[in-house]
Amino acid sequence: MLNRQFAFKTSAVTLFRICNAALNILLLVVLARMIGADGVGVYSYLIILITLFLIPFNNGAHTLVLKLAAEATANGIWSESKGSVIASVWAVLVYGALLFLVLYCLWLYKPAILAKFDLGLIVAIVVLLLIDGTAAIRNGLMRGLDRPVWGSMPELVVRPAILLLCLAGYHLSRGPPAGFADIVYLLVLASFLASAFGLVIAWRSTPPEAIVAQPAYRSEWISSSASFASKGGIAVINNYVDIILLGVLLVSSAEIGIYRVAAQIAVVSGLVYVSANSIATQVFARKLAEGDISSVQNTARNSARLAFAASIPLPVIVLLFGEALITMVFGAEFSPAADIALILLVGQMINSAFGSAAALLTVSDRSWLVSRWFAYAALSNALLCFYLIPVAGLAGAAIANVAAGLVLNLALWIIAWRDIGVDTSIIGRNGWTTSL
Repeated sequence: MLNRQFAFKTSAVTLFRICNAALNILLLVVLARMIGADGVGVYSYLIILITLFLIPFNNGAHTLVLKLAAEATANGIWSESKGSVIASVWAVLVYGALLFLVLYCLWLYKPAILAKFDLGLIVAIVVLLLIDGTAAIRNGLMRGLDRPVWGSMPELVVRPAILLLCLAGYHLSRGPPAGFADIVYLLVLASFLASAFGLVIAWRSTPPEAIVAQPAYRSEWISSSASFASKGGIAVINNYVDIILLGVLLVSSAEIGIYRVAAQIAVVSGLVYVSANSIATQVFARKLAEGDISSVQNTARNSARLAFAASIPLPVIVLLFGEALITMVFGAEFSPAADIALILLVGQMINSAFGSAAALLTVSDRSWLVSRWFAYAALSNALLCFYLIPVAGLAGAAIANVAAGLVLNLALWIIAWRDIGVDTSIIGRNGWTTSL
């Protein structure tokens, strides 16, 4: 029987994630109707590339700022925390300036590479990167101050809501957007407003002693941020390998748009899994410190079963009514997304069935093993994509994604069972050892 308290906490976290997922699905529907599969493909690919460029800040500086803010909250010494925020913001500005110079030179001397981009769009992309980079630092600060929900809200909820309002206003005043460039301009506006909202919250949440503290700086922050970025960045790259290589190996951006819709549908199925992981991680850390392997095992098994049960309904719906529903919601040109979504949904079921092995290994001081296997998964995903995409197209990319995920989950599950004595899967057996 599932632990009721655990299920309640997981449900509370999931509701917040569902709100974000619902807004993203609605945004994708609006974009599909406005600019079609081709526009959605170009727009999605651009956003993914920006996400990859932001790895040094989303996964590096973010974690550094979080760590130092948490330490300052505990000991009351804010000089290094303030210094890390200032240094990180300057790093974002320098990074953005360098990126603009590179893009401007490409646009000026190699126009074929940026054939779909004018100078205004290049400036908008760099501005978007600057806004998102500083937002990652602000989010890290808020999490370090133990305000994770308020820290995430501007980007997860406020920005997509404002973007939807901007799209509605644009459509009513000027008609449908002419292409993805207009969407990017509106996204910059929405991101700016959401970031301003986030800055107000961060300012009000920051202790007065932190604001007046004299900033201190350390040179080792560069190596620490690089280490954090490499570990988190591998997982981000693994998440997007299939879409990145679709852009390399396929000619049609419309196919990328179709795949993006399928991938977003699969994300919905994994919401409970992600939320259960976040709650389980806290329990794992506490119970491992106490040496209570039995509670760790129960938590792992319960979270896996809850996530697996929640991952079943959507694949059944897609199997029975997927093509008709996708055609009705997104449009006829997106109907091939049903088969792709079904493959990716099977992958989500596999993730849920193996449970929280990555989280357990991370909190048990085996994060290097997790990073290594994520790198292996990204490499295998890429190699399979190179082989399967030319043969099977979108389905090949989805199969590569699921196969790489299976290898990753199987490896981490075996390691957790062997080294810690915990079976994180829905079976939840006793492991090979009970030593920490």
